[in-house]
Amino acid sequence: MAKWLIIVNIVGFVVFKSEICFAISPSLTFGDICNINAKCDPKGLLQCISGTCQCESPTNQIFDNTTGVCLSVVGGRCSLKDENDSIIKRNCIHNAECVPLISSYYNYTECQCREGFIENSAGECVPGIGQPCSYAGNECNPLGMIVCKNEKCSCLDELQVYDKEMRRCVSPAGTYCKYDGVQLGCVKNAICYPFYYWTPPRCICKPGYNQAQNRTCISSVEPKEVKIYTEQQN
Repeated sequence: MAKWLIIVNIVGFVVFKSEICFAISPSLTFGDICNINAKCDPKGLLQCISGTCQCESPTNQIFDNTTGVCLSVVGGRCSLKDENDSIIKRNCIHNAECVPLISSYYNYTECQCREGFIENSAGECVPGIGQPCSYAGNECNPLGMIVCKNEKCSCLDELQVYDKEMRRCVSPAGTYCKYDGVQLGCVKNAICYPFYYWTPPRCICKPGYNQAQNRTCISSVEPKEVKIYTEQQN
């Protein structure tokens, strides 16, 4: 049986004694064409999906070009810091942290935004209301009508209020609820409605609610007095 002398040179080729060169296939990165012979880089949490290297969880991860690794967005699977170092770590996106969720029904981890940050439509964590920001980038959440104003993430309009449940700025009752063709949203129990077809729509309280002094909508139904009768009463 013939013996072969194998030498690896610096340009990534294997030279056999027969002087025939075979290229060494390096691990492929995100977006590269892949197949059974051309493998994606497992350290980057990449897998060959439909012939291209993609994140192993395409709907819950994004590829970070700086680190060359797929990062989990909000709600995505992640690894805790104290987990075994021998396994591949699944890290969260910028401004998010890995949180364990444990109950009698489930036990898993997921990425959640750090305190002071909120999730935007892309699953990223952006500065929340009142957090510092710069005018250089669109750091605040524009879809939540939150903009950088006086170096702080603030509501677009000074009359707007921040709704913690909706995680966005909304318009009070009686104010305009549309800006530059975008509906702004109204306070709880109010709807965006045009009084006349030629005027901009305003937030008005729903039926059964009245506008309060602070421009919120409160129930117009008076609470009924509930009487409790005992056996001693006639």
